[in-house]
Amino acid sequence: MAGRIVRWIVRGLSLIIGGAWLFIAVMESKMGATPMVLVEFIMAALIALGTIGIILAWIRERSGGLFLGVVAVMHAIFAAVESGHNHLMAVLIAAGPYALLSVGFLLLDRFWPITRVHPSEAITLQ
Repeated sequence: MAGRIVRWIVRGLSLIIGGAWLFIAVMESKMGATPMVLVEFIMAALIALGTIGIILAWIRERSGGLFLGVVAVMHAIFAAVESGHNHLMAVLIAAGPYALLSVGFLLLDRFWPITRVHPSEAITLQ
C-alpha cells in the first residue's frame, strides 16, 4: 500500500516537473522571433530527453531512473558552462528536478518493484 502511494507521488512530481519544462520550452519558442541558435537547440534537446526519460520511467522505473540521472548530469554540465554567474544556482535549477526524479524512480524500483507476471503464469479464475 505504501509503495502505491509513493509511486503516485513520484509520478505526480514527474508530471509537474516535465510539464513545467515543456511549458518553458514552448513559451520560449513562441516568444523568440529570431532563428534558433545552438544554445537554444541544446536546451530544447535536453528538455526533449527529459520528457523521454519521464515517459520511460513510467514504463520501466529502473531504466527511466538511470536515463533521468544521465539527463540530470547533462543539464548540470550545460548549466555550469552557459550560466554567466552563480553557477551553483543554475545547476540546481536545471539539474535538480531531474536528479530528484531519478532518485525517486530508482528508489521505487529498489524498494517497491512492480511485479510483472507473464500471462502464461497468471492465475485464471474459472
